[in-house]
Amino acid sequence: MTEPTAAERGFCEEFGIFSQTSGDSRVPGLILGWLLICQPAHQSITQIATALDVSKASVSTVIRQLQYRQNVERFAVPGTRQHYYRLSGGGSWLRVMRARSMYIAAGRKLGQQGIDMMEREGKPAGRLREFTAFLTFLEEEFDNGMMERWEEYRSRHLG
Repeated sequence: MTEPTAAERGFCEEFGIFSQTSGDSRVPGLILGWLLICQPAHQSITQIATALDVSKASVSTVIRQLQYRQNVERFAVPGTRQHYYRLSGGGSWLRVMRARSMYIAAGRKLGQQGIDMMEREGKPAGRLREFTAFLTFLEEEFDNGMMERWEEYRSRHLG
């Protein structure tokens, strides 16, 4: 494996910051950023840790989270005993958004529970109403074919 260039390290750092501002932590962003640009496209935990200057233990923990979220898949290269990791193919970002839509639905339900509670107690629920309305709007956007439109777009533009 070749060392990442300064530009590649910078990209991964920016992806880590992007991850943080998106509500995740930095290391998943570093790893996803690296897996988007590394050559070869599959890397061992040791290779990822070395490239990103992150501990192997941290990479191992985060890789399991990324596997659970279906961003990353583990596989073996025939003839080796090493496990490698790569971005999940074909539509992994769509799976991420579907998982987010489930989170949004759960948040909306929780918001509604809060509204109901506040109403029973005769208290104002304006902030909860806005929170719940926003999540309802996002749910409706997902349900109005956004993901299907993405699949069509992906097919037209990426083959």
